[in-house]
Amino acid sequence: MKSRNPYGWEERSAVLELDFDESEFRSRIRSVQARLEALDLDALLVWEEGANGSNVRYLSGFYMPPTWIGGALVLGGREGGPVLVTRAVA
Repeated sequence: MKSRNPYGWEERSAVLELDFDESEFRSRIRSVQARLEALDLDALLVWEEGANGSNVRYLSGFYMPPTWIGGALVLGGREGGPVLVTRAVA
């Protein structure tokens, strides 16, 4: 089965790199963790389907181009970094 889009490292690098400064990413995560703490919650789970992943992108930097199908979720806790799980297919 042939992918509709190239699947080598060079082709995927655009969706694997943050398109904003790492300090901004860390600030976003700290903000979510502070809110979880304030609400006495253990974790936040964000799920989005298709290319409508603005919340997933906000918490992970993962960008799913409009031609991809599938979904993605981010699990964030009070400590550590977020975990991205995706079944996105090009």
